[in-house]
Amino acid sequence: MDGTEKKMTPAEELQTTKADGAALREGKNRKKNIWRIVLIVILALIAAGAVYFIQAEAQLDAALEAASYPQALACARRMPWLSFSDAHLTAYLEAHAAAARGDYAGAAKGFEPLGGYRDSTELYLAYATVSRVDDLSFRADADELLAGYEKLKEMARDESYEKNLALYRERIHKAACEKMQEKPADALRLLQAIAGETDVEEDMAVAQIIRNFFSDDRDTVYEDTLEALRPYACNEQAGKFLLSDHFINVFLEGRWETAGADFYYEHMVFDAQEGTGQHLTNMPQPKAAASQFSGGRLLVQYEEGGEPQTLYTFTVKDYDTITILNAYDGQVYTMRRVNA
Repeated sequence: MDGTEKKMTPAEELQTTKADGAALREGKNRKKNIWRIVLIVILALIAAGAVYFIQAEAQLDAALEAASYPQALACARRMPWLSFSDAHLTAYLEAHAAAARGDYAGAAKGFEPLGGYRDSTELYLAYATVSRVDDLSFRADADELLAGYEKLKEMARDESYEKNLALYRERIHKAACEKMQEKPADALRLLQAIAGETDVEEDMAVAQIIRNFFSDDRDTVYEDTLEALRPYACNEQAGKFLLSDHFINVFLEGRWETAGADFYYEHMVFDAQEGTGQHLTNMPQPKAAASQFSGGRLLVQYEEGGEPQTLYTFTVKDYDTITILNAYDGQVYTMRRVNA
């Protein structure tokens, strides 16, 4: 070679120009195709997102409509945009899910901070009531218990709520029994509320008799009450009332004997209203300065001004049969009424 640049012929220059133009067009077309693909992918993602959004909203609405709160909560947790569109919904559903599990305290805790969101205030009050039923006592408020029961019945839409409703009925029954001796009217109201779903007819009858006893001022109220309670003496609540401080003197009046008449307990009433009387027995017992009934037990003072101690603990087996646990000798004596 001589080092000189060889010039292209016009034909070669034309060919080169065409090739360069084709390469440029090809590059441009490639970029256009890439952008088309990117646009298609973006549109596909948007479409998929829109479909997911619509389906998720539909599933959530269906779950809410069916009051299937655990399912609704699962849907809500797959919808992060809810934190912008409905900031309280997830917390609301978590509280509902806690209630469906029977965690009433957790449900109340979840609804409380939601304030006026949907029916959170009403639900908080209802579940706060339900959660306190675990610790029922004589002091439990009947109106509060009944309000909680009515609210729970309104919400009982599936099997989990029905189980909770049955459990709540048991708790109301327990509350009624605890109230029966001192607040029989409240006990009767509680029992009437669950009468259609729970076998409480016998307890209702006893509550009615006890209520009548406290509201009746006739001279024959003790005799009438004894006669009314006779068919129900095997009922636990009737037995408790027969041995209550109001009634034990009257119920025990007369003579009771063990089989074979080896031992007896004889009770005389001085004043039914005052609860005073006297007993005689040949069961082993210490000398005592004084005695009194309290809670189905005979308490004695072994010396004047001494601390009362339990001597006899009575239990009703039926109207004409009692057992006496004698703390002095540790024996249990089963006795029958001999002057029935």
